[in-house]
Amino acid sequence: MTNLPSASDLAGLQAAFNQCFGGSSTGNARMEGNVAACSQIFVDEVASGNLQAGVPAAYLSNGASAEQEFGPGPSGSAPGIFADDEMNGAVFSLPEIIRVQAADKVWMKLSWTRTDGIRDGVQLIAQVALQPAARTSSDNGWRLVGNQRHMVTKVNGSAQRWDWLNPAKPMTGTNAYISSLTLQVGITDDQNVPVDFAIVKGPGLRNGVLLNRSNGVCGTLNIAAQLTPSQTPAQAAALPRLNSCRNNFRLAGVAQDASAQALFTWPGATNKAFADPQLSTTELEGVTPFSAYTFDIYQNGNTAAPAYSYTVRLRTPPPAPVTLRQYAWQDVSKAARDQLTPGSGTTFTGGSTFPMSWTSAANVPFVKRSNVQIRSTIGATPAVFVSGNGRARPAAPNTVVSLNVLGDLGASFPSVAGATGGGDMSFANLNWTDPFDLNFSTSVEYDH
Repeated sequence: MTNLPSASDLAGLQAAFNQCFGGSSTGNARMEGNVAACSQIFVDEVASGNLQAGVPAAYLSNGASAEQEFGPGPSGSAPGIFADDEMNGAVFSLPEIIRVQAADKVWMKLSWTRTDGIRDGVQLIAQVALQPAARTSSDNGWRLVGNQRHMVTKVNGSAQRWDWLNPAKPMTGTNAYISSLTLQVGITDDQNVPVDFAIVKGPGLRNGVLLNRSNGVCGTLNIAAQLTPSQTPAQAAALPRLNSCRNNFRLAGVAQDASAQALFTWPGATNKAFADPQLSTTELEGVTPFSAYTFDIYQNGNTAAPAYSYTVRLRTPPPAPVTLRQYAWQDVSKAARDQLTPGSGTTFTGGSTFPMSWTSAANVPFVKRSNVQIRSTIGATPAVFVSGNGRARPAAPNTVVSLNVLGDLGASFPSVAGATGGGDMSFANLNWTDPFDLNFSTSVEYDH
């Protein structure tokens, strides 16, 4: 392949971003189409007569349109960058090319610095969308097109810190560090057609991992099983749904405290989100940058063939668990921990949002998202399980941050106080990424 694109080819797109967010631009002005330069960013703004053959006419990424991904967002969460007035005046760097996908298409990272000094970035797919006759010296035709996948399909390396709020049933025997792969598949596609199940295969997943719908309320599919070599999609589809919402497939782990390593255990077969057994050092080394993962997604009761099949690449593999003892971590506040703990005096009693809080740590990237999960049985009533996610605003070091996390699909979280079920639990985590887009999370959990 010749004449491959370079970062300098994206200078026109960089300039459009800087002009779109510069001057007197505001979130409302950008969203209302009142800033001329903003029309040179998304493929949606290209007139049909100027669009190159084979280029999609509208932005689509993991089932989301440009407005859904970059606009106001759901109530309670931080807005996307175009709708966010805290992005006014942000300065954008020349995009970094992560991977060239074709002579006219790249997977890139766009980074920026806000006027308050906070830096952030996002991964995007860009393509040459304009026909040659429509290009100019300042606009060589690159536009954001998205990955054109019809539902959420993501794989990320993840480094996790696990803190147990009680010793009753800690799955790992002691507080632990765990290396994992985050596997996400949406529960519907962009046409709101439900997804039945998905099978993901690739390095670190052995014979593949089944994701199916949860018996609880979750915005994505739930990791339900590590598959055996002989299992067919029809057999995988018949496996039971679990009353949980797990995106992280745990590969291997160690005790947080090296002196407590003898206490460390690995659930394996007793917890479907843990590899059985945990991966060896050699298997972990097989998970490399740009490893390819196949997502076969099944819909409409059809187990003979997937409705969609996507190849998704991992940018950065998870580190070996023992190295995680050397990292600095964001931490969940005592107030949030007490909300998750029965008998604390301030135990959460149920509601449409859960109050998460933390103090943004120095020398650690800021928290981007929080996930809360509560499974609760009160008296003789059936167990209620609800998961919820919230997008946090960027925060400077030593800033106290509060985020009201909404239950997925509008569901209300059940009460932690008075829970009586042996399988009941309350869980929350904080999520952030490093400059190489490796996911990090601190998780706290109370098990009944």
